[in-house]
Amino acid sequence: MISRLIQCLVLILLCNVSSFAAPDTDTASASNANKDCNHPAVVAIKIMIDDILQDLKGQLKKDGKIDGPDVYKLIDRLLVPNADLNTTAKLVLVNNWKKLNAAQQEKFIKEFSRQMIRTYGVAFQAYDGETVEFDCRIKKLSGGNKVNVTTKINHNKAPSNQVEFKLLNRNNNWLIYDLTIDGISIVKSYRTVYAESFRKKTPDQLLNDMHTNNCKDQKFKLIC
Repeated sequence: MISRLIQCLVLILLCNVSSFAAPDTDTASASNANKDCNHPAVVAIKIMIDDILQDLKGQLKKDGKIDGPDVYKLIDRLLVPNADLNTTAKLVLVNNWKKLNAAQQEKFIKEFSRQMIRTYGVAFQAYDGETVEFDCRIKKLSGGNKVNVTTKINHNKAPSNQVEFKLLNRNNNWLIYDLTIDGISIVKSYRTVYAESFRKKTPDQLLNDMHTNNCKDQKFKLIC
């Protein structure tokens, strides 16, 4: 379930952005959001998607397929710098984060990041050139350093989805820390999984299992 959710979200990220709609003040007021295609958070997502698309299309044109090792390099180069995986990892564990010592926290972030790369990689390989409308709706959250960017995704052979990118501003860089599709959050979904794991395993057992699962999967040739 978790892998399928993330794969759907990543495929949406990889869809070709077909248009930036003009601002619609009435609609924005109703949804408690404003349309701002020039907001740095919106621009950051747009640039990331364009770069990923260009890379994937280049791989398909050159080799006729997208290989696992190439996907790993793409993720490491284009996606990881635009994501705050440290924050995502902490939000996933919530109170369980405090049960880990400093060394365990560092290891969890490392292994959780590898797990995300593996799952994202599967979705990247399934890219088939779909198109999607990006309407630039953005909602500023309290504190001023977090925003939600909402889009409506229109698929060719499936119902549309509402996708929300959650970003935070860190040192003037807008980084993605969560994604939701039709209200289902990656962070909350993983939170349920790891809450159950902490009830059954010690922190060291959980971390060792994560490391084993990540490193035995050589499809993307992760460096372990």
